[in-house]
Amino acid sequence: MNKRTLLIFLALIVVVLGSSAFLMRKKIVKALGGNKSKEVYSEIKYESKTMPEIYHEVVDGTNPFLVYGRNDEKIPIVENRLQEDPQNNDLQFQLALQYLYDGQNQKCIDIFTRLEKDPSFMNNKQYLNKKSRVGDSRIDSLEKFTAIAYMRLGEQINCINNHNDESCVFPISGDGVHRIKDPVEEAIRRYVALLSQDPEDHLSQWLLN
Repeated sequence: MNKRTLLIFLALIVVVLGSSAFLMRKKIVKALGGNKSKEVYSEIKYESKTMPEIYHEVVDGTNPFLVYGRNDEKIPIVENRLQEDPQNNDLQFQLALQYLYDGQNQKCIDIFTRLEKDPSFMNNKQYLNKKSRVGDSRIDSLEKFTAIAYMRLGEQINCINNHNDESCVFPISGDGVHRIKDPVEEAIRRYVALLSQDPEDHLSQWLLN
């Protein structure tokens, strides 16, 4: 067998092995239910011709919980589920998150601070030990999300509701200084507490600054 024939033979082996691996992966993904994040919109058949009309068809044809955003649609669904099961801590946590993502920071704070006082939530071993994709337990996430909610509430009250020519201009001075300080002072207190537990929490360092 000459050198050229050997190279062709090796190339064919690589192609066959690669194809087999691809087909095997496809079977595994299918067996596990498919790649949901990439298939959310794939089966929607739309009839509209303009982009705005197509957008509304796509939105109306998908589950809001399978895609990013659309919190205004998720909130009433979770609220209704919580009415049927008001003691469900998981639903309360999810509703608080949806309020946070939707900019309803005070409602988020109300739920999270109530959960903080609930021993059945704070002492739940599953919530203490189970890590999320970013490495936080449910309790860690609650503490960090609550701090963010207080920080955002301070911005809403001072920089949006009481906006003036010096709002959000650096260096902060004059009328740009927060007049209603309670929310951001609580955020500061919480970020200091988070950093006392984990000095390498760089995201909390940044937000505290």
